[in-house]
Amino acid sequence: MNFLRSLSALATPWTALIAAGVAIPSLLLFYFLKLRRQERAISSTLLWKQAIQDLQVNSPFQKLRNNLLLWLQLLALIIAILCLLQPVARSSETTEKSVILLVDQSGSMATREGDGKSRLDLVKEAAKTYVDNLDDRSKAMVILFSDRARVASPFTTDKQALRQHIDGIEQTDCSSRLGDALQLAEAHSTRQIISSGGADIPPESPTDPAEMVLFSDGRIEDAGQAVLRRGGLTFAKIGQASDNVGILGIDARRNYERPEELSIFVTIGNFGDKAIKSDLTLKIDGRTLSVGEVSLGPAPPEDSQPGATSRPALSLSPGGGQSAVGAVPFKLTYDTGGVVEVILHRPDALDTDNHAWLVVEPPRRLRVLLVTGGNYFLKRALDSLPLKEVKEIDPGTLAASRDLLAPGGRLSYDVAIMDRCSPENLPEGNYLFFGAVPKVEGVGDAGLVEGEYIYDWNDQHPILRHVVLNYLSVSKWRRMELPKRAIRLVEGETSPVIALLSAAGSRYLIVAFDVYDSNWPLRISFPIFIYNAVRHLSDSLTRGPSQSIPPGVAMSIPVPTGADALTVTRPDGRKDDLTVGDRQAIYFRDTRHLGVYRVQPSLEGYEAFAVNLLNPTESNVRPNAGFKIGTEKVATGETVRRQNQPLWPWLMLAVLGVLLVEWIIYNRRMFV
Repeated sequence: MNFLRSLSALATPWTALIAAGVAIPSLLLFYFLKLRRQERAISSTLLWKQAIQDLQVNSPFQKLRNNLLLWLQLLALIIAILCLLQPVARSSETTEKSVILLVDQSGSMATREGDGKSRLDLVKEAAKTYVDNLDDRSKAMVILFSDRARVASPFTTDKQALRQHIDGIEQTDCSSRLGDALQLAEAHSTRQIISSGGADIPPESPTDPAEMVLFSDGRIEDAGQAVLRRGGLTFAKIGQASDNVGILGIDARRNYERPEELSIFVTIGNFGDKAIKSDLTLKIDGRTLSVGEVSLGPAPPEDSQPGATSRPALSLSPGGGQSAVGAVPFKLTYDTGGVVEVILHRPDALDTDNHAWLVVEPPRRLRVLLVTGGNYFLKRALDSLPLKEVKEIDPGTLAASRDLLAPGGRLSYDVAIMDRCSPENLPEGNYLFFGAVPKVEGVGDAGLVEGEYIYDWNDQHPILRHVVLNYLSVSKWRRMELPKRAIRLVEGETSPVIALLSAAGSRYLIVAFDVYDSNWPLRISFPIFIYNAVRHLSDSLTRGPSQSIPPGVAMSIPVPTGADALTVTRPDGRKDDLTVGDRQAIYFRDTRHLGVYRVQPSLEGYEAFAVNLLNPTESNVRPNAGFKIGTEKVATGETVRRQNQPLWPWLMLAVLGVLLVEWIIYNRRMFV
């Protein structure tokens, strides 16, 4: 290793010495060369003094004369050879060390600063300057991170290679998470594999861990949970802009009883320190259908760890003004499907959060599947709802009808009601269970509970809205064992009675008792509960991916029957051909940019999906001066300045200057 370092240190002087040994003798040789000229008879040489001198200079083996052009050319060569030595004007001492550069490429790094450059552009400049400041023996590596981390360059002493890797960093629209990047940096800091000349030098375990330098604006979601176990971290804070207003949420509903009525709700957040007013345009398939207006107060001051709590407060801003977050509703009659686009018309520091998209299906009435051996009360309650279809099927024939009921691996009905039965391997869908417990991971049936009372329920949940359970009497119910993520809606003395659970692409509303073991069917709250339950379980616009996903999240796309390949068209028009094989669904992972992605061929409801930022941490572009890892504040540097200035650019200018003088003198001699 020491030999390689010594060889690297001597490479430039040896190169300069070889260049001098070749260039200077070659220049002198040109002055010795005798030109072949044709002999001509002339009447006088009075005006040919310059020609005679030229002939004398080109006579071989003649003593060199004092020639200004020769000295100027020698001077230009010597200066050019000095450039090969890469001289540096050192303003500070440098020492050999190992450095890991952590570069943030998340959505907030697209923020435009006052000079028109993005923060990612400024990060690249700062990172390259930092590399230039390193000692020639130091080694560095580059790790990129947004929603996940990856190594852009392994440890190397080649500054030019590091600069090229830094120049190749691309902007993403993903959220910023540092935890994986720190773990990756610590792993490489422990065992350093150095890349040199295309070959990896065997890893070494350094005595001192590598230094880490974070290039970011400090808007990192998991900063409060991240842990730095080894080495030190320095934060190079990038950016100054703070004025930004962004779309934080978009949601849509069709009216349960009148599906042609479409309601769209857009949430807007102001992250600047001034109140704003802006227009908001709603488009469907490129056609403007409505224009709204939003007025927001200034964002409240940050008094906690901004990396983890970057959302503006939903309460009134200081001084009793408007809230910094507001919602704009759009209500319209739209009896077809399409792509909804919302545009916020306000120029600010970050443009990407001024757009949001949704994919809506044409209006339709709901279809319900009732799996029962016979239940008069459930059928009467469903008949009272504005449904398109209620299909009744016996539990014994459910398995045989699976291919018809769930083409493509997902239930074709909006809701399936399982009455006193719990079939194996249910397809993805929305399920309402009565008197049984679904057979899914984390859920268990521990037998019967008898002689207990219902004593509490969550009347604020949409499923129990207007549902009065004061006089509900149940003789027995199943003792459910539920995971912590389950929502307990109704509680008995020792176990939950009604619970809501999401798992593996499905939603389950579990009523642990048989309606025949209660007085519920005789009370008005029962049909209201069925109404709320069916509406809540099927409250999305479509059965497909109508609600947006964050950038970087893999999208599960069901495969149509008979298809052997899918084509996904990205928002920029590029296409990805995906091989299906024998899979029923395929995951598309390249969703790191915002917009609408279209799928062909596709199942109904899966023709397109939207990717939106909708992230208050990324929209809050104010640089985080109080950046912390966990509870420990990280040392912050405002900018990275060049410490050791290279002199070779100035020497090259000097070469050009000398050659210019030589050219002027030569031309004056030729025309005198």
